[in-house]
Amino acid sequence: MRQKELDKVDKYHQKEQAKVDKKIQAMIDDINQKAMKKQEKIDTKIQKRRNKIDKTGIAEEQIWQY
Repeated sequence: MRQKELDKVDKYHQKEQAKVDKKIQAMIDDINQKAMKKQEKIDTKIQKRRNKIDKTGIAEEQIWQY
């Protein structure tokens, strides 16, 4: 009898723990998604700056050639 009750409690605890684990995983996934979006924005800004520098660098080289 006592073992049945303990098994029920253990099973309930496992279900509740699974729910908590799902919520935590959802939060982690959300944070990772936001971080990836921010990283993409940063990468885009860096690429734009590099392109701008490349263009001005090429323009300066052309000026010095003449």
